[in-house]
Amino acid sequence: MTVPERVATFLRQAGGTAYCDGCIQRKLKLARVQQVQQTTASFALGGGFERKNGICSVCNEEKKVIRAL
Repeated sequence: MTVPERVATFLRQAGGTAYCDGCIQRKLKLARVQQVQQTTASFALGGGFERKNGICSVCNEEKKVIRAL
């Protein structure tokens, strides 16, 4: 499974919960946060995801987060 597929599956299974890129990286045990950043940036262009400034559900920090719609 590719990184975009893993991230999309994770977010869809999260049921609308918002995550920052760093927390997605740690949850999926990916080598680099840049992989997640590229993926979530492309998801923000459409396809059932929303990426905006908000509070991450894991680290509780205000930053860019993404969630499945």
